[in-house]
Amino acid sequence: MLPGHDVAFEAPGETLEPGDTAEPAELPSGRQIMVLSLEDLLLWRLREWIHWRAVSGFHQAAYLLIAEPLDAEKLRLRGEEEGLTSALTELRRCTAEIESGRVYEDSELADIARQIEQASYSPDDE
Repeated sequence: MLPGHDVAFEAPGETLEPGDTAEPAELPSGRQIMVLSLEDLLLWRLREWIHWRAVSGFHQAAYLLIAEPLDAEKLRLRGEEEGLTSALTELRRCTAEIESGRVYEDSELADIARQIEQASYSPDDE
């Protein structure tokens, strides 16, 4: 957390991964900083959910999915590039169900992530 603020700051590395993009964000002080795009941040959280069964990754990706400034076309294209199309489809489906009142248990979300990962695995990838 940033002292005196309700904002968490995460700096997982010094450089962006290939394909990731940074965008300018303005701080209340007027200074500008570069931050990972919402679309790329969502994909990172999606990977956490799928590959590490981190349910918090699902929840964060779901919140980002309904964020107003999210560029749906950019997300679709980046998802295709990263092989996360089926994961995005499931995220959208689950998020829509949650918005309609459905409650998922953590174990259900972990099972969904496992199914997505197993479906995307191919022995030819070895």
